[in-house]
Amino acid sequence: MESNNSFEMVQNGYAFFSAKKDQLEKYMSLAKLASQNGSGEVRINEEFNSSKSGIDIFSDNSIIKRLYPSVNPQVEVAMRVRRAGYLNVPKLGTFSLLKAGNYLFEQCLKNNVEFMRGSIDEVLMTSNKQIEGVKVMDPLQEIEHRGTHTIHAPALVLAVGPYLKQFGQKMDVDFAVMNEQHSRVEVKDPKNVIPPELPFMIWSDNVNLPWSDQDKKNLQSLSHDDPRIRAFMNPIAVPGLAGPHLRPLSDDECNGERYDYLFYKIGHFMAFGLMIILTCLTFLFTRLTIHHFMMQSLCAGLRE
Repeated sequence: MESNNSFEMVQNGYAFFSAKKDQLEKYMSLAKLASQNGSGEVRINEEFNSSKSGIDIFSDNSIIKRLYPSVNPQVEVAMRVRRAGYLNVPKLGTFSLLKAGNYLFEQCLKNNVEFMRGSIDEVLMTSNKQIEGVKVMDPLQEIEHRGTHTIHAPALVLAVGPYLKQFGQKMDVDFAVMNEQHSRVEVKDPKNVIPPELPFMIWSDNVNLPWSDQDKKNLQSLSHDDPRIRAFMNPIAVPGLAGPHLRPLSDDECNGERYDYLFYKIGHFMAFGLMIILTCLTFLFTRLTIHHFMMQSLCAGLRE
């Protein structure tokens, strides 16, 4: 890859699992739709296939057990999307952000990209809803729109992240996206139950947490009629086919806590060092002030 895989992208695919046979129809429908949009051919119960594209549907429980021995043995159907994967989040977000940013910056320079700082005030559209350009406002010259520049372009790349739906209002476009709050739990796996070559694994069925009677009583006492807590006592509905999911972590991601601890210790040391410096400066300033006061008193005494 041109980027030398700066983000450690892994094409292990996405794998959906269900303990309900009736999910097979949904898997087949989505697989055919994805295939029509360029994801590759749909294969049924092909156990041995090393293709990097296409979608595999498994309705044979024995094949699923052989391919994925670590999953729940009650799984009846599975779907694996080959052209998918994940990346090393700490690498991208912490350790290699500068390297990745430099790479993207170099690619922009090679392609004569012009950089302009500002905010998009308006998206210019033609009568048939085609992109015509944008108006960019310089944040330092917003008074009376003196800093507004018009850029004419036939295309617009939106890299606004979670603000995509909000930004779509400028274009009168309602993007079919939504933001969800997620929780992440890292579990140590000393017995290597989850091998590193596993795909991104997704459970498609509703989840019923096996609370004991005592657990339920404790939750009821804690809930105080809070619907968010009571919701955990009932089966948790999975919207669509994407429910709880997991994936193996790379060695760097597993060692991330060490780096976090290292950064904490460095920050603690720097704070302690800064405290010592401030203490010394305060002591020095106090000594100078006392010395200055004594010199003034001495000079006054000599004058008398």
